Amino acid sequence: MLTIESVDKQSVISIKLVEVKHEKLASVCLAINVNDFGFCGNNERIWLGMNQINSFLEELDKLATKQGRAVLNSISPKEFGLVFQSQSLAQHIQVNYKLSRNIYHPEPNYLTVQGGFMVAAAAPAQIVANWHQNIC
Repeated sequence: MLTIESVDKQSVISIKLVEVKHEKLASVCLAINVNDFGFCGNNERIWLGMNQINSFLEELDKLATKQGRAVLNSISPKEFGLVFQSQSLAQHIQVNYKLSRNIYHPEPNYLTVQGGFMVAAAAPAQIVANWHQNIC
């Protein structure tokens, strides 16, 4: 499991590999949980394309040495979004997330949790290493 934890330890995003598909569109299915100051959400089946993941990890790795942003979105655009943004080579990096789950009761509707928090400047490099070790 991969975790992204805030500097103040009050917020965490947990990511766990569920399934990998190589045929047609190379992709992974992840279970994602968010707990942000006690406000929680989860979706056990978020699909991400491998090309998007690889681009995200490359951009995330660059944040240690330059300003910029790394963006990751699910194949279904409303389900999951994750953005790491560095304004300068400061001590912290802003993380913004959006996690939704579609429910049908009786009409389709999205339950959504979204927010943001700060992570240590070293977090992106640790996330890249842990992603390759724990996810794919």
